Amino acid sequence: MVFDASVGAHRGAARRIPGARPFDLDGALSDHDAPAPHTMPGAAEFTEAVRALGLDDSDTVVVYDGAGIYSSARAWWMLRAMGFDRAAVLDGGLSAWTAAGLPVEAVGPEYGGPRGSFTARPRAGLLVDADTVARALADPAAAVLDARTRERFAGTAPEPRPGLRGGHMPGAANLPFADLQSPEGLMRPAGELRAAFEALTGDRERLYFSCGSGVTACVLALGADLAGYREIAVYDGSWSEWGLPSPLRPVTTDRRTTGVNPTEGPGTGLIGRAAIRRQNRFMTTHASSPRLVRTAIAALGAGFLLAGCSFADGSVVDGPRKTTTADATVTEAVTAVEVTDARAGSIEVTPGSGPGVTVRRTVHYRGDTVPTPGQKVSEGVLTFSNGCSGSCSIDYRLEVPASATVKLESSSGRLTVTGVAAAELEADSGDVRAERIAGPLKIRTSSGEITATGLSGPSTDVHSDSGDTLLGFAKAPSSVLAETTSGDVTLSVPPAPYRLTVSTTSGDRDVTLSEDPSASSRLSAKTTSGDVRISAT
Repeated sequence: MVFDASVGAHRGAARRIPGARPFDLDGALSDHDAPAPHTMPGAAEFTEAVRALGLDDSDTVVVYDGAGIYSSARAWWMLRAMGFDRAAVLDGGLSAWTAAGLPVEAVGPEYGGPRGSFTARPRAGLLVDADTVARALADPAAAVLDARTRERFAGTAPEPRPGLRGGHMPGAANLPFADLQSPEGLMRPAGELRAAFEALTGDRERLYFSCGSGVTACVLALGADLAGYREIAVYDGSWSEWGLPSPLRPVTTDRRTTGVNPTEGPGTGLIGRAAIRRQNRFMTTHASSPRLVRTAIAALGAGFLLAGCSFADGSVVDGPRKTTTADATVTEAVTAVEVTDARAGSIEVTPGSGPGVTVRRTVHYRGDTVPTPGQKVSEGVLTFSNGCSGSCSIDYRLEVPASATVKLESSSGRLTVTGVAAAELEADSGDVRAERIAGPLKIRTSSGEITATGLSGPSTDVHSDSGDTLLGFAKAPSSVLAETTSGDVTLSVPPAPYRLTVSTTSGDRDVTLSEDPSASSRLSAKTTSGDVRISAT
């Protein structure tokens, strides 16, 4: 599915990629009751607008715009903020498409096809308000970057919207969004993007982006995502809100307050040292989460297919998307199951009736070579291989012994595990669900919600970079550590003596559980931006 997210004069262009559907940021996909333009609509309004475009939860979306990479990044970030991860930005936009000699068509009637079934699942912390940005400006571990031009940042050029003050937030740094793009309008390589950010932010990993109205700030978010940053947020109101006359929102034209580390400054070794220090981490995270399409989409009949592009897992996509199934039954006794294959999508694990494992794999691929995924059992541990030689992803449905432990990793897709002895779950982008885990549970997700209920194991350790965390226990645990960078943390535990550690930087604390400082059982709930709730049930 292709969305045209052009705004302004480009929205009225006479040509489009054939079959593209209008992602109307000037219309239904902005909240027109909000004081700032391009404000994110509510979840219900967003759901209605994209269902009208035919969007389903399982779709893959490519977004482009007529200005290159401009408003398309905003559409990508909005989809992500509403819980949709299978979206990419067309590198270079419509001009790169036409330069490649690919077809266009005259803009026709609005899309009137079947409605979709997508349901928004908003993620906390991806779009933030002015108060959050004000706290970030005072936080030495965070950086605020402004995507406007240098002249507007300095207050030497007038703002295009009447009534706004000139200048910038004290403590913000200026990174014009165009600096992240080549002269041809393509996003720069990941290493150059990382260097551009680190020249202004040093070692800080928590980044907040602002611009004029929340649109080009998303270009910075796209660049930061490609550069391997995971704690990133966009100020939705941006300068359209902050720049209004208000004593609560200070403005300066002093270019010395640019957010650069004052002890080292740009060009004195921050880039080289930080880049070398993070090289290995970057190489493992970037391939699992880029949202950039580096080449075009090729037409086939009435639809469009990704062709020769880097998408989702860093692989090359070639030809139409095909699906096949690969079922198997492992009769050997299995004590542990591991799916740590980089091609994994959604994974669902449920308890089976025997000592073996029932395997159902749905393989999505492109090209003429059909993948032949396999598995092997060694000393009771069942592991999987993907058998992919190009673009490929695999959804797993597994029935395993209730006594088994599972270790799952997925670059994109939901993880769901029910009724096993112990679990270690890691999802780069996707929600994680666990139920009735009898033993230790460990969960990590970069952008997704964590829900785990009916837990009876002694220890639970969960972390989400952006998303709410909900944990419910059927048996009093010995140790619980629940952390999220941006989101709420909710714990429900049986009555018992507990030692408590509760931390929230900018949220409410609702703890109805009495603390016993001498207790051996420990509950720790921490969030940077969100509420903490702990109760006994």
